[in-house]
Amino acid sequence: MILLAIDSDMLLVPVSESNGSGCYIHRLNNGQGFESVSFFSQEFSAVLIAFFNGNADAGNFCSSHFNNFGSKLSVPGTGILLNNRGKNFSLDPAHDNCLAPGKKPYHTIIPGFLLKDGEAVGPFGVMGAFMQPQGQVQVVNNLVDFGLNPQEALDAPRWQWTGGKNVEVEASFDKTVVEDLKQRGHDIKVMEEFTSFGRGQIIVRQPDGVYAAGTEPRTDGVVAAW
Repeated sequence: MILLAIDSDMLLVPVSESNGSGCYIHRLNNGQGFESVSFFSQEFSAVLIAFFNGNADAGNFCSSHFNNFGSKLSVPGTGILLNNRGKNFSLDPAHDNCLAPGKKPYHTIIPGFLLKDGEAVGPFGVMGAFMQPQGQVQVVNNLVDFGLNPQEALDAPRWQWTGGKNVEVEASFDKTVVEDLKQRGHDIKVMEEFTSFGRGQIIVRQPDGVYAAGTEPRTDGVVAAW
């Protein structure tokens, strides 16, 4: 699964060499960690709403100003602020995200939707700047590979790559996995705070037609049914 939030027509590095979040890496075959060649600093401010209705219509909406007050511009007479999500461009001509006419700057607004055999499973997403693609992959792993329900998938401990060989993990992360990662050459930092590990929502339509939902324990959120 690749989550890509950059203009694929403008990539200088093949998608096969990307980890899907715009952070390109050189993987080492000797069991060691990886080195990054592109990374942006972290800022976040987003809200995600996922829904299913009685007709099994579903959707996912993710909104963000990015910086505080976004672009600092509002729609006259409404109080609605315009975002500045496109600010992560570069002026370096050699950079993948160099500003150019008709090119969409890299960003991390990536509301997700799961399908199985062409049928809708449900909307999901993990907000949190450059944690978003990493968090979404982990949540999908939890749902698909580990068979967790939506709430368990969101509750599970998370890791976050922050550049170079630096990986942050939540304090509840499996200590044997932490030690194994250290042995592979990663610089591991165990974090007591949890606000930087993303904030997600999930709704899944089960094979029997019953809906199951989960909301992020790391922040405010709610599952509402009516």
